[in-house]
Amino acid sequence: MKGKKSKQKIYETAKRLFLEEGYLIGNRRIATEANVSLGLIAYHFSSKRNIAVAILKEDYTILSAHLKNYLTPDQDILLYVLCFTNMTLRIREHDYKMARFTTEIMKDDILEASIYDGNQKHEYAALMELMEEDIPYEKKLKLALGTIFGVQRALQWNINDGMDLSYQDYFEYMVKTYSFALDLNYEKPKIKEIVKKSNTIVDEVFKDYRHLLDTSRYLYGQVEIEK
Repeated sequence: MKGKKSKQKIYETAKRLFLEEGYLIGNRRIATEANVSLGLIAYHFSSKRNIAVAILKEDYTILSAHLKNYLTPDQDILLYVLCFTNMTLRIREHDYKMARFTTEIMKDDILEASIYDGNQKHEYAALMELMEEDIPYEKKLKLALGTIFGVQRALQWNINDGMDLSYQDYFEYMVKTYSFALDLNYEKPKIKEIVKKSNTIVDEVFKDYRHLLDTSRYLYGQVEIEK
């Protein structure tokens, strides 16, 4: 098995193992399950970290394709990004496999890496335009991502440790975090308005595409996005 076929086999195998058994699965196990040599993993991906980034990119591609049936980045970039965040939190709430995978990759700052490597790159570039501070783009991005994903990591870890925080409350806090990180300083009524708008949109997405609440359906198989 060579070239693209071996790379795809490794990717699909790792994706299944990471979600079903956890990200701590080692390369040797992936190679055994994929029936390839251990060296091929390093050849195609360098490390399993890059496989995790690829999974996040695929996840974003699938979820955003569905979300864009209801809202596009050009219509409201902040609301769009928050709706995507809302979707991912709902999925974690309903699917422990994705919650576990997300928690484990947070330790390696992979969420941020997926954006730097192209996942949501254009969306976050547009978000930086909302910041009025006259500082270089790269600095804006690092400040914003450090704040946003730092808070997200802390809240997810606390939930996993038993903190009494619903995913809906988690999302509302993330809206506040985006407001702070982007120096928008929204007041409470504005925060509530954004949360309500996002919930309305995301409710519709999951009403029409119920399979998105189960990663074993939308990430392992191929499901049409058209209604």
